[in-house]
Amino acid sequence: MMVMNKRFILFFLLIMPFIASTQQTQTVQTSSSTKGVFLDASAGLSLPMGAYASIDKDNDQSGFSSSGLLAQLTCDWMGKKDFGLAIQYTFQLNSLKNTSKDSVFPGMSVPLGSGNWSNHYIMVGPVYMKYFKKILIEAKALIGVIISTSPFFKTVDPAFNTVSSNTGTGLAFGIGAGAGYRVSSKVTLKINAEYLMGTPKINRQYGAQVVGDTNGAFVYSPPINFDTKKVVSSFNLGLSIIIKIPG
Repeated sequence: MMVMNKRFILFFLLIMPFIASTQQTQTVQTSSSTKGVFLDASAGLSLPMGAYASIDKDNDQSGFSSSGLLAQLTCDWMGKKDFGLAIQYTFQLNSLKNTSKDSVFPGMSVPLGSGNWSNHYIMVGPVYMKYFKKILIEAKALIGVIISTSPFFKTVDPAFNTVSSNTGTGLAFGIGAGAGYRVSSKVTLKINAEYLMGTPKINRQYGAQVVGDTNGAFVYSPPINFDTKKVVSSFNLGLSIIIKIPG
């Protein structure tokens, strides 16, 4: 019996390092898992591209946009295989170039004036996230809607010459990638690069209105329709903090 006890103790001492190593590996894998829900709050720089940055007055899609700011909140719902669903809200603010404030564009009887592009994106799509020890790699592709306000969407009532602000809406698309460093089991810091595009448009109609009378007969203004469509596109760089929701 004593010999068997000595053998059992010897066997236990031999397998202890293996058990400890296995438990440590499992702990590392668990802390590096992307399964669960992640909240990603980001802020950065918005760099307009293409027609959005163009100052060509002969191009109907020119946006006269300058560099601006970006704020973003994303919820990533991740599955077992490092793939999940991203739900993202983005706020983008780009001021107009000073060269455009005195310009009068077709369909308007007043100068564009100063102001900015204020764009709201709401998008969803697949996301890939994977930890390599403490390093996080992320990629995503999104689709949704853009809600936009801009001096370009102002319209003028032809009868009374009053100016109205309007909100443009349209489809939006985005692709992005990021790399981060896990500072704790719940917190990761990340840098982002993202391309966003939206196609906001307005359609504002003014019907015929009485503007006077001649010899007892009413005089009507002609009906008019404002149909303005723009292409908003930008390359965005940002810093974000990712928090893994317990559970």
